[in-house]
Amino acid sequence: MKIQFRIEGIAALYKLMNKKKKLDFSFQGNTLTDLVNGLTSKFGPSVETILLDKTNEIDMDYRVIVNMSKRLSYGQRMGEVLNEGDMVHIMTVG
Repeated sequence: MKIQFRIEGIAALYKLMNKKKKLDFSFQGNTLTDLVNGLTSKFGPSVETILLDKTNEIDMDYRVIVNMSKRLSYGQRMGEVLNEGDMVHIMTVG
């Protein structure tokens, strides 16, 4: 599946992604968990260290928005089903 992935305010991830804030990204699967696994495969295990908390959920310090309209709630994000062409935006809260 191919989606648009965008980050904002996450300097460590920005550095891992070769200083790109936005990229078209292809990965196997269709959930947010699959996206994180794909990012980890491409950019290394630091992706998980940066994004995930101890429960393997995207840390509550980050907002996750799909297609600039659907805000995903903490605790329910990782199973979110994504569709081809979606835009996933992860940013710091605040």
